[in-house]
Amino acid sequence: MAPKKSNEANKSKRKSVRTTIELKKELIVKRVSGRDLEGFEEPPVVPVIVSLGMSMGLEVGEEDVEELVEDHKNELITEELQHLHKTQQEEVAGEISSEEEEEPSGNIFSAEIKELFSIMNFNTQFITFTVILLSAQSFTLDAASTLIYKNLKLRVANGEMVRSHQVKDIINLRDLLLKKAKYSRDCNELLHRGFTDDGLYVIQPEPLDKTPPIVINCNMSYDCNGGWTVLHRNTRQSEMTWNETWTAYKYGFGNIQGDHYIGNQYMYYLTSQKWYKARIVMDEEENGWTQQSYAEYDIFRLGDESTHYRMQLGAYRGGAGDALATFENMVDNLPFSSRDNDTDGDAANCASKFGGGWWFDTCPKEKSPYAMLTQKENIHWKPFCQNCRHVVLMVKPVSMYCRT
Repeated sequence: MAPKKSNEANKSKRKSVRTTIELKKELIVKRVSGRDLEGFEEPPVVPVIVSLGMSMGLEVGEEDVEELVEDHKNELITEELQHLHKTQQEEVAGEISSEEEEEPSGNIFSAEIKELFSIMNFNTQFITFTVILLSAQSFTLDAASTLIYKNLKLRVANGEMVRSHQVKDIINLRDLLLKKAKYSRDCNELLHRGFTDDGLYVIQPEPLDKTPPIVINCNMSYDCNGGWTVLHRNTRQSEMTWNETWTAYKYGFGNIQGDHYIGNQYMYYLTSQKWYKARIVMDEEENGWTQQSYAEYDIFRLGDESTHYRMQLGAYRGGAGDALATFENMVDNLPFSSRDNDTDGDAANCASKFGGGWWFDTCPKEKSPYAMLTQKENIHWKPFCQNCRHVVLMVKPVSMYCRT
């Protein structure tokens, strides 16, 4: 009769532990939602999130929100479970362990507890944070902007180039909220998808297994077709120093809506997936008059880092003059140089001498380079302007031909 009494005691003890776990689970659920679990499914929650999204320019449907809320409900609870005090977990684990020694059949219950305390990968989507904050009834537009910004920096490679107040300006921001977002490869593809506004977008060049999404500036209205992907922008007397390291030029720097350099690594990914042409648009201001011109190369491609991002150029056309593949300055098929990685053909370090990374043949004896778009004080394109007011480098597929 003794074994029967022992079994009865084990069953009673197991029931007590199970009750303890369930009570802890209820407390956690209430702490997550601010009320019962069903609070996540109350009718007002979904419409409020949709309304909030619309106020921020996001086209988020009720079905999308309902699906995401349901997907994240259990994840939120599990996330909170892992914050239980360590000694509490050890106490429960110890009780289960002693039961298993007395009665091996307790493995099923042990597996249940193990599953309950497992740590799931927490999906850092903005909508999840929205649900938490709404449940606490403390959600504001400022909080929304902050959370989106944090989420953006987790999801895109060049998030540091986007200021927090600029997040709301990303036109396809809704893609960041989707669990299985499919990004366009460049601004031309975005244009074909129906995006016609100039501004910030998220794209992801191929190969997808190597390239993370990046924020890019698209010019959809320039010339007859639009669809240009902006790689570089500079303004005379820029706030940027431009005299940056190799790593900075590799991954990009600056303000994505202002003066910036998107990064040689991303230029390499972008220009390797298709054949691209490049257009350099520059403004010259003299005696109060502004004149604009451009230089276009029907092939523009960068090699990978092992080639020091060697630049390949095609035939020139335009009104600003050829300053990159001419007798005076032949940089076609030459590597990129920076102040800490001198790859030019001159005994001097041209990048250090002129205060910025660029593709150099040699350093001219005069104080200014023949062509260089990455200087703080001056922007040089000698055939057109010795000190350009503004310059933009942008690319699009060669199939997009425009006669203007």
